[in-house]
Amino acid sequence: MSKNYQPLHDTARYAQAEATDLRQQLNDLQDRQYEAQERRRRELREAAAEEARSASTWPEAFRKYAAILADEYRTIEQYDVPVALAQITEQQNECRAAQSSWQAAAAEIAPEIAELEAQIRQLQEGIRLLVAAHLKAQFPTGYLADALSEEEPGDFLQTI
Repeated sequence: MSKNYQPLHDTARYAQAEATDLRQQLNDLQDRQYEAQERRRRELREAAAEEARSASTWPEAFRKYAAILADEYRTIEQYDVPVALAQITEQQNECRAAQSSWQAAAAEIAPEIAELEAQIRQLQEGIRLLVAAHLKAQFPTGYLADALSEEEPGDFLQTI
C-alpha cells in the first residue's frame, strides 16, 4: 500500500519544497526592495544635509546658519543645558545682526550695483553685435549673424 502512495508523497514533498523556495524568493525580493528604499532615503537625507550646509552667497549662508542654530537650540533645549542654550542664543543674535547689517549695506549700495549691472548688460550687448558683424563679414548669406542681430537666444533656438 505504501508503494501506491509514494508518487503522491514525492509530489507533495516537491510542491512543499517549491512553495518554500518561492517564499524565500519573495522574502529576498522584499528585503532587496526595503534595502533599496532605505538607501534612497539615506541618500536623500545626505543630500538635504549637504544642501543645508552649502551656500553660494553670504545671505544664503546666514539663513542656513540660522536654521542650523534653531535646530540645535531645539535639540539642546530638551536636555536643559543653560550654558549651551546661552551660547546658541548668542550665536543666533550674532547671525541676526549679520543678516541685518548685510541687508542695510546691500540696500545702501543697490543703486551702484544696478548701475554696474546695466553697464555689464551694455557690454554684453556690444559683444553680441560685434560677433554678429564678424559673422556677417565671414558668412554673408549665413543665418546666425541675422539671428544674433535680431533675435533672443531662446527665440533663435525655437526657430531652428
